[in-house]
Amino acid sequence: RPKYNPTPKTRTFFSKALSRIESFQLRNFDPSEFPMSNIEIPDWKPHWLAEAVTDICLQALGHTNKTIQCRAGSILRELFWAQNQEGKTKGNLSVIASMHVTFIVKILRHLNHLSTLPPKDAPRIDILPCAVFVLQSAPVGLLRALWRKLCRGLVGKGRRLSGDEEKPNIVAPTILGIYGLLNLSLKTLEYEGSERNLEGREDFYNKQFSWSQQYFESEEHTNAIPSEAPVDPYNMAPTVESEEPLSPKINTASARRWQAHDGSIAIIDTSRSIVQEAVWMLRRKALDFSDEDTALFTRAATSLYLQALSLEQSDVVIRKTIVAAKEILLAFKLKNFFGAVGDTLQHWMRVILFHCGARRVFVRKEALDLLRIILRATWDSFGTFTRIRVPLLSVQTEVMERIVL
Repeated sequence: RPKYNPTPKTRTFFSKALSRIESFQLRNFDPSEFPMSNIEIPDWKPHWLAEAVTDICLQALGHTNKTIQCRAGSILRELFWAQNQEGKTKGNLSVIASMHVTFIVKILRHLNHLSTLPPKDAPRIDILPCAVFVLQSAPVGLLRALWRKLCRGLVGKGRRLSGDEEKPNIVAPTILGIYGLLNLSLKTLEYEGSERNLEGREDFYNKQFSWSQQYFESEEHTNAIPSEAPVDPYNMAPTVESEEPLSPKINTASARRWQAHDGSIAIIDTSRSIVQEAVWMLRRKALDFSDEDTALFTRAATSLYLQALSLEQSDVVIRKTIVAAKEILLAFKLKNFFGAVGDTLQHWMRVILFHCGARRVFVRKEALDLLRIILRATWDSFGTFTRIRVPLLSVQTEVMERIVL
């Protein structure tokens, strides 16, 4: 997305627009009420039918019957897919996505249930791409108004979670819930590899049939280089020992690869916009974060970036994630970064060093720059590399083996 530099009037406009859209929610409509004869059809408002459908389907996610769960998820996916196609045809995709901004907050109430399901379970595969569609297509100003509102809900949560104050029974959504949603979506949309690499596995035919029902099949590139191909140490280009051309394959690899790439970029861009809005509010003293709140926010963002760097992602997504990690490191300083990553510092060093040996030059450049910033900030803050030396050296051998082999 292009750089977003709104004026105060623009921010005020979108904040009022968000409040107006939220007023369309059916607050007195409870789809879980039984018997059905007692449910009253709500008053007609703008978007009332979309609100009713999403409320009913999300409520069905918690049903004990697995078939009902899957059917509810598939209905929502069909609804969002059809409106996505209609929006692209008529040129009003952002208008349609803005109508579903409230869906982002609604789904936060069901994260606990979705997190208990396997990453590729049917309800997760159906529901979470709907949320990514809204994050990708809704107006940037409207989404940022929502991020500002949810960031304000985080104020004071750090002290309550640390035990300094009594923990009240508050169920209001916060920005931490959004990061939980982004983490689940990132894992669900992860690319599982080409059918070529999965042949012979016990579940291969089940996966192949499922993918053929969900994605368009196309001819896989016959000159594609396997991911495990050796690398030329001089030009960092993969080489293939066999001279026999790969036979053409008709499969869903291209469609699944593109979905994972596109969804991951939307997720990382969303996190970057959240961080930018939080920093903007902190600098203008519009957000009263305590040290505990800042640590909680930074931990949520860095955990998302660490997962993105650890999963199978495209080089473009890896580069965007490293740039996002540099932004949060520069915005919240090194001590907050170390406090946020905690025991995962060693894993951070592992993934950074691994991407320092990436095949693409632009990935190596960003990874080396992030490592340079961490080392320089460590020296400036502590006057020694002791804090970073042990985690860095402990993974050196492992990373070199992975790069060479």
